[in-house]
Amino acid sequence: MGLCEGDFTLGPTVKEEAPFDRYRVNLRAIDSAAVSALRWAQAAGQIIVIDEIGPMGMLSELLCQTVLEILAGEAVVLGTIVERSHRLADRVRRHPRVRLRPVTPANRDELPARIAAELGQIWLG
Repeated sequence: MGLCEGDFTLGPTVKEEAPFDRYRVNLRAIDSAAVSALRWAQAAGQIIVIDEIGPMGMLSELLCQTVLEILAGEAVVLGTIVERSHRLADRVRRHPRVRLRPVTPANRDELPARIAAELGQIWLG
């Protein structure tokens, strides 16, 4: 089994859709649009924003691999991640470059300014 749970991992033939609850996830769209955008931002040296590393996106093995490759590099990444346990989400949370900032009713109004300040320090040095 790949990084993503279930039997939705990419094999020799790319699956175009995967079931998710009562929806169908277009894996080809994730693989072509989302992965391409992430790789472009990484190559361009841009801050990479991922909203969200969640259950639908994690059905794409290529997206899972790309997220881990980006974290292994030098890119600055801002993202949201599903709270519940999942093999990829758990690996991302444990990654040494990841700083978690839980969102709560008490901090949600101040959090954007705090995160912007942190990104500024990282980006500008």
